[in-house]
Amino acid sequence: MNECLVSFIVPVYNAARTLNTCIDSIRNQSYTFFEIILINDGSTDESGVICDAFSKQDFRIRTFHQKNKGAAAARNKGIHHAIGTYIQFVDADDYIEPHMTQTLVDQMTEEVDLVICGYTSNVARRGKDRITTHIPSVHGTFSHEEYITHIGTLYAETIFPSPCNKLYKSDVILAERVRFMDAFRMGEDVLFNIDYMEVCNAVAVVPEALYTYIIRDEESLSRRYHPNYVHYQIHIHSHILEFLQRKNKLHGKNNDAIQMMFMRSMMNSFTHLFHPDNEDTKHEKKEHIATIIEDPSIQNKVNHLRGSLQARIIRTFIVRKSVQGIYAFFLMKQTIKTNVYPLYKLLKKLDTRTKEVIHP
Repeated sequence: MNECLVSFIVPVYNAARTLNTCIDSIRNQSYTFFEIILINDGSTDESGVICDAFSKQDFRIRTFHQKNKGAAAARNKGIHHAIGTYIQFVDADDYIEPHMTQTLVDQMTEEVDLVICGYTSNVARRGKDRITTHIPSVHGTFSHEEYITHIGTLYAETIFPSPCNKLYKSDVILAERVRFMDAFRMGEDVLFNIDYMEVCNAVAVVPEALYTYIIRDEESLSRRYHPNYVHYQIHIHSHILEFLQRKNKLHGKNNDAIQMMFMRSMMNSFTHLFHPDNEDTKHEKKEHIATIIEDPSIQNKVNHLRGSLQARIIRTFIVRKSVQGIYAFFLMKQTIKTNVYPLYKLLKKLDTRTKEVIHP
């Protein structure tokens, strides 16, 4: 199995600053039998030129250009053109460890259709890097049924959602027509992995962080407003819920983890309504909140949820259908974040500098 071609699929959109590092990390893999498929997704910077330059200097690299359609459509295009036995996804902002592909390929067998590893997230914010390593709490080789009992845990650990810390078999993807939903602008990764899990056999989980996500504060999804954010969250949760119910695995740790993730999604959805770029009026925000909490499916899901004190407060508001309570709570959070917290940090910094002057 070690002599199989690996197809790297890299969606590229305005990634001129990071593209060289990303591609070099793939080219420098200890596993050398691979191709790189670059999908320039309508970039307006020099990304397309960089992609073409790499294609000219390395016969293993192919570049395709398309109008901007999003990462999902770009990955689907890459799948269409891939000729490898295995497929590995890498985002143009990120990079991979030199032995990542070799490690994942070594875990592939006739029975294993999916290999997963941990990752490192590097959040660059205000000139400072916050680095966090995510290692799966469960590891080894699992049958289809065994692995599903751990999906909730790995989902809560954010090991399950992304396609980038995984190695897939292309014949499974092609034969079962597993594709990214290009109508989605977030969460399509989770849906892809759930659909792949429906049809794959054994799964191997490696307890190493072999992929590095680079998240820049000014480019983070959390800094952009998405009008359909809550609908994406509900759809993703429902998809996972239906999958686990169908497999009779919605109990124990799976159930606890899915409940926690759903409550987190609701908290994020309400927070997102108060994003600075949301131009909705106070009345429109309240209408949006009412639409969410009056949905019978939301009421059924939230009634028995546990979590932090904050989560329990919001759960109570949802159960009581208190639009005003939710509106006031998240308005207060946004006010503190926007006005009070920056002032607190400034005063703390001034206090530190004062002490340095007084006590050199």
